[in-house]
Amino acid sequence: MKLVSIAFMVAVISIVGCSSSNVVTQEQMALENKVDSAINDILFKNDMEALASYSIHKNGKVNIKFAESVKYRQYKKVVDELRAHPDIPGVRAEQAGMEVCTQKVDINTVLENNK
Repeated sequence: MKLVSIAFMVAVISIVGCSSSNVVTQEQMALENKVDSAINDILFKNDMEALASYSIHKNGKVNIKFAESVKYRQYKKVVDELRAHPDIPGVRAEQAGMEVCTQKVDINTVLENNK
């Protein structure tokens, strides 16, 4: 009887585990891949890939954290580029636990400032 009860509990746990709400659709995977590629390109271009970590939400919005050693000017430049990128719907950026430069920017402004 105990063996049947244990087998039933394992079956229930297996079924519940498979019905998770964390299922990712193909559209979400495509969006995440597109956003991930954009972030990596921007970080690489600015030689910052080792100085930031990020996560991407299902809706494509990004949380990015920069190392404390990153200077504000570098931080702001990268965040402006991320926010201006057409494939990234939103960016929340922080350094040392504080969110900085929270305004959305226009890509043309970023390009003009980087000439």
